[in-house]
This record gives sequence, C-alpha cells and structure tokens, in this order.
Amino acid sequence: MPPSAFPSSAPSTVRDGFGIWQFLDVFSFDVDLIEALKESNRNESTDEGLSETPQFLAANWIINEDLLELEQNDPKLAQRFALAVLYFSTSNSTFLNDGDECEWDGFTCDDVNSVVTEIDFFYNYTNGHP
Repeated sequence: MPPSAFPSSAPSTVRDGFGIWQFLDVFSFDVDLIEALKESNRNESTDEGLSETPQFLAANWIINEDLLELEQNDPKLAQRFALAVLYFSTSNSTFLNDGDECEWDGFTCDDVNSVVTEIDFFYNYTNGHP
C-alpha cells in the first residue's frame, strides 16, 4: 500500500488519569477510590475521610506525582500501587521514589520478571500507623 498523502495524527501522549483511577480501584480493598477522588475534587472532607486513606494517597501519587507515569496497561502498575499503599500506611518510611521499585533501597526483585520478592523493613525504618 502506498504512503498516504495526509499525515496521520501523532500518538496521544496524554495519560488516561481517570482510567488509571478506575483500574487501581479494583486493588484498593474497602476504599472507593472514585468516591475519594470526587471528595478530593470538592475540597471537602467527609466522615469517612476517603481522600486521606493510604489507598487514595498512593493512587494520587502514581497519577499526579510519579515521574514514571505508568499507563493503565503497564504490568507493574498494580505492584507499584501496592507498594505505595504500604508506604503511605507506615511512618518514617524512606523507600518511595520515582525510580523503578526494584531499585528502591531495601527491596529485592526477581531478575526475570522484576517482581518484588523481599522487603527489608528494618532497612527502611518502617513503623506502622496507630
């Protein structure tokens, strides 16, 4: 087939933030991330305090702050979310950063699949919230 005389549109570089929220909602246990997002957008707090939960803080970090900018179909998104929830569930943690989680201090990964297999909590000075 000969090349088209008209250029095709450039691939989209805008992340589907809401799609990622919906994807992560499946992994958020008993926290409704979509409702927490609505609460946060209204700049109001409810009795549930959904926008203050570790799950919401982790999803917000992944979507709005994480420099890796993982897409909804990235196989490491669920792992990164789970580790971010762990981070926001503890105090004095030092491991969360914009690098690959297999490079985080105190983390060991499977070399083949880049799946976290071990976390050294002592190394990260991790304490649980009351």
